[in-house]
Amino acid sequence: MKTILAAGLLAGALDLAYLFAFLAIKYPPLNAPRVLQGIAAGAIGRDAATDGGWGTATLGLALHFVIALSAAAVFYVASRRLRFLSEGWWITGPVYGVAVWLVMNLVVLPLSTTPPKAFPPPAWAWIFAAHVLCVGLPIAWVVRRHPRCVQCDREKCRQAARICSTLHFPARRSCFADKRNPPRSPA
Repeated sequence: MKTILAAGLLAGALDLAYLFAFLAIKYPPLNAPRVLQGIAAGAIGRDAATDGGWGTATLGLALHFVIALSAAAVFYVASRRLRFLSEGWWITGPVYGVAVWLVMNLVVLPLSTTPPKAFPPPAWAWIFAAHVLCVGLPIAWVVRRHPRCVQCDREKCRQAARICSTLHFPARRSCFADKRNPPRSPA
């Protein structure tokens, strides 16, 4: 849970910082509450979002982080099953960012109350880059720091336990080498 939280919060913060910087450069001056209201508009409609003031800006911020945490959770769960996702994080992270961008643009946004008029949307390259660099890559980087323990030999389990304790992640007692609970052989 700590890993998902760390990955989601990092990705959400980087993505939001990128979005604010991009909009400040492209459409100065930046109106941060209006940007967050734009995110909330996907759930409650454009008129309700702009009329809601700081309340809908806060809703937009919360929705943004819920999406980022969801993306982190999906990657985390997948990486527990598919070892290569966390071992080759510098490659799988950007690829995952592309997947998140596609899901956002082909599933989430069309289902929102303010669906885009075209695919790809205007300025798509900048948003695509944000998903690759600020969403996929940081999620994969954080998740790879939390080693997964599968049916492995005793030394690998000890190494994983040392990594977990160094990173302040609690080690699962039943997973890591324990004299009373020897590792299982692969099936």
